[in-house]
Amino acid sequence: EMESQSIRTLQKKRTSNFREDETKILIQLWGSPYIQNKLYLTHRKAPVMRILAANMQQRGFYRTPDEIKTRIRNLKCLYHRIKRSTSCGTGVGTVDPDWPHFKAMDAILSK
Repeated sequence: EMESQSIRTLQKKRTSNFREDETKILIQLWGSPYIQNKLYLTHRKAPVMRILAANMQQRGFYRTPDEIKTRIRNLKCLYHRIKRSTSCGTGVGTVDPDWPHFKAMDAILSK
């Protein structure tokens, strides 16, 4: 029991939630023309995720390329959900275009 407890906390520690400032920086880096261009030109995303992980690390945020990939996927998912619910009229106010990262995500994804 004790052992499974420590394994669980280890996993929890590794995938602690992204903080707001960390998310903001990740979006900026991911949205940069350099990275967007790389993603556009390649089918293999893993090397790009490694670059992002290294860039985040330089800024003091230690994440695996996989965590970054998952975070970006979740951000895109959230963005599209907000976009859909605000555009179809019915959903105005049900989700939050005040989501702090909406504008930054919109600038990247509506291109």
